[in-house]
Amino acid sequence: PAARAVDLASVAFPVMRPDPKVVDDAALVAVPELTPMPREAPKPSVGTLALASAGLVALDLLIFAASGSGPFRLRHRRPEVKVT
Repeated sequence: PAARAVDLASVAFPVMRPDPKVVDDAALVAVPELTPMPREAPKPSVGTLALASAGLVALDLLIFAASGSGPFRLRHRRPEVKVT
């Protein structure tokens, strides 16, 4: 597909004619037939699930603290401006 796109671009825009730098003399013209290998997905352990859950909770707390909302907001003091 990429070679076809370059060919189309060279026809549409003759100024941009590509000058081939590398030529493959033994180009693969047919896709080889590959047989899929049966594989079972590994089941996550309880420790992995607990670690992932703890990470998500810590990330939530960090986001709440950084955003300034929620129960764990960081308190920043803004300078007071007196209008006279």
